[in-house]
Amino acid sequence: MLVNSPRSALADMAPVIGRDPALTARILTTANSAAFRGSRKMVTTLPDAVKQLGCGNIRNIAMTLGIIEVMPTPQADGFNPIRSWQHSFAVALLSEHLCADSPDEKDSSVAYLIGLCHDLGEILFRTEFGGEYAQILDIHHQTSRPMHELEQQMLGITQGELAAIILKKLGLPENIRFPIEQFHASPNRTTHPPTDRLARVLHLADLFANGIMMAAASGAPIAPVAKTIFRDLFGKNDPALPDVEAVRSQILALTSMMANLPAADQAKLMQPLLKPTRKRALYIRDPLFSAFDPVGAALNLLATVTTQAKLPDKIDPSAHDAIVLARTQAPEQDMKIPVLHINPDPETKSVITGSVTTVTSISLEKLSNFLLSSTAAAKAAA
Repeated sequence: MLVNSPRSALADMAPVIGRDPALTARILTTANSAAFRGSRKMVTTLPDAVKQLGCGNIRNIAMTLGIIEVMPTPQADGFNPIRSWQHSFAVALLSEHLCADSPDEKDSSVAYLIGLCHDLGEILFRTEFGGEYAQILDIHHQTSRPMHELEQQMLGITQGELAAIILKKLGLPENIRFPIEQFHASPNRTTHPPTDRLARVLHLADLFANGIMMAAASGAPIAPVAKTIFRDLFGKNDPALPDVEAVRSQILALTSMMANLPAADQAKLMQPLLKPTRKRALYIRDPLFSAFDPVGAALNLLATVTTQAKLPDKIDPSAHDAIVLARTQAPEQDMKIPVLHINPDPETKSVITGSVTTVTSISLEKLSNFLLSSTAAAKAAA
């Protein structure tokens, strides 16, 4: 692919792009947007637009058009196709970021493509089996049965299996298809992550995208990530954190330019997936877990957070509305305020003991609800 080649010249791109009127229009519009134009004069030719945007942004625009064109319409169950695209784009950017220092220069561009295409199975499920998929979701919410089991029982195929078939039909190479297949093959990626290297990168990027509220839906899971996982993948405990606001702004700006939405719908998509709770949370992240942390990212967008490595000997109940623990051991002391204990160890059992709720992972919506209910629970326990 021309834009992914480190040897490609910007001048080579304009004639190729010029064959696609829709892509040409988007590139000219983007080059003249406030995000790229700045104080420069208006760009009126394709070569100048290509030069102004650069290879990376042109690649993003081209791939974005391809994904948006196959997006289904909004669904009655709350599925929003644009939020789904935003999530795919966020995972692509974060996958690329994680692989930026890879000794193989192709890793970052391949990881980007994997991230962008990883949820095509759900998109096609929604497009071709919208009614059936709504029934699957309804039964899942009523019974808590795993989605992959319901998909297999009711449709004869899972999202992951369908994605594998579609990606193969599209002619995508094995090094892109296989990580996506592995990613979807695990019923619980938090406790049983994939083994393929780029599938593991995809898993980490997916979790962190959820954590920065670039999830496809509020039911998306988050969990802390052990330093050993990053050390095995990248040789270091804590990868460089991305500029979260820059990533979110880039995605929202591109959404605005690419989706052609009515003003009212566009305004809704600019709103956060979940509103800040205005609660005060004490977050204890054990040193075993990395600072590249989906839970910490979500908490900082939902609450006023104090982050520490160790649990204090004494907790002042008046200073915090809730406590969130990312560590392997359950708290021994009575906190007097609600505690959410997240331990991604596969042996962890989801239980509620007194004021402590223990889980292996948690959805964004449930984390928000925990924070919102914390004040009332603390008053009741006082």
